[in-house]
Amino acid sequence: MPVMMFCYAPENANVLQYKPVPDFSFPDPQKLKNHKGNDSKEAGETFSFVLTDSDSNRLYGFCRRYSTPAGPEVACILTRNPWYKVFCNMLSAAEEIALGCKGVYGVAALMKKIQDCGLNLSQEVGMPAPGHTVRVLLDGIHPTIPELVIERPINTSSCRYDHRLCALFKNMPISKVVMLFFLMLTERRIILLSNSPSTLSDCAHALTSLLYPFEWQHIYVPILVPKMLDYVCAPMPFIIGMHISMLPKLKGMPMEEVVMVDLDKGRLRYNEKDIQHLPDEHFDAMVNALAKCVSNMSGKDADWAPISSVFLDFFLCVFSSYRRYVKHKDGVSTFDKEAFTRSHRKNIAKFLAEFERSQMYEVLVRKRTQVLHVMS
Repeated sequence: MPVMMFCYAPENANVLQYKPVPDFSFPDPQKLKNHKGNDSKEAGETFSFVLTDSDSNRLYGFCRRYSTPAGPEVACILTRNPWYKVFCNMLSAAEEIALGCKGVYGVAALMKKIQDCGLNLSQEVGMPAPGHTVRVLLDGIHPTIPELVIERPINTSSCRYDHRLCALFKNMPISKVVMLFFLMLTERRIILLSNSPSTLSDCAHALTSLLYPFEWQHIYVPILVPKMLDYVCAPMPFIIGMHISMLPKLKGMPMEEVVMVDLDKGRLRYNEKDIQHLPDEHFDAMVNALAKCVSNMSGKDADWAPISSVFLDFFLCVFSSYRRYVKHKDGVSTFDKEAFTRSHRKNIAKFLAEFERSQMYEVLVRKRTQVLHVMS
């Protein structure tokens, strides 16, 4: 059973929110059971999990798991900010320090240095302005790491263009990624399966990032721990990732119809009725455009923005005329969904009639209508 070796929390922190961290740090319990004393050179793994409070606010847990002669350890940062690259760089430094002579106490020293600079990683207190950096001097902690450079993303949407898209397209055929995209838009119950926590979290994030400017509004658990397995019985839409070893436990559970995604084998299982209103013309165009983008990708630092642009172009094509259907009368602004849907060709109109019932559609339309109301 995993235990918390050290917790460096800011003052007045709610310590109860840290209780699930050990379980989420080892979502594959056999990792501890199968540990052998000679596997300290096993490659490390980076992954992330998400905790959601009663107000639907998300707390992100960024983890770096590495092996030591005594057993696997995890350095974890809990934060409200989904800045993957920022926190993964910190965790890489934490791993190098932990595997040095200082062990877990070196990680504690690193976190103290960060806090001494006035940085509160769990919120945005003391963090640099968007696009700016802050340097944390690490003198005396590790001989080869003189400082830690923290660069804040220019905006949250820029976090969509990272290597996690690579993980998604590496594990799933292009046509199945596009199919998953449309299944998410119609808010199905989706279970992701993999033997790797990093594959689960990377692919879950990549999938939801494709929804921009819409946002997934329902249950979102990129990595599910065994004691929370009953989440899969929820009657509402969800995106849940789980270790492949948990699959046999699903048999006999009172689940409604779900979409099953085997990320390790690139397989997708769904009910045909889930795609009866699939906009075939757009589907084929997106698959072809993505195939060209992926074929041009090469190297670790490849630019993945064109991939996201294919999905964004779909939304621009379908919703470019939405402002015409926002009506202003007697100080009230409303969006005529029915008229907007009827304005499209039959194939896409059928899909929109289903999509407009989703919560993500409702939330974005409400926000945009409010903005146009203020501008009117």
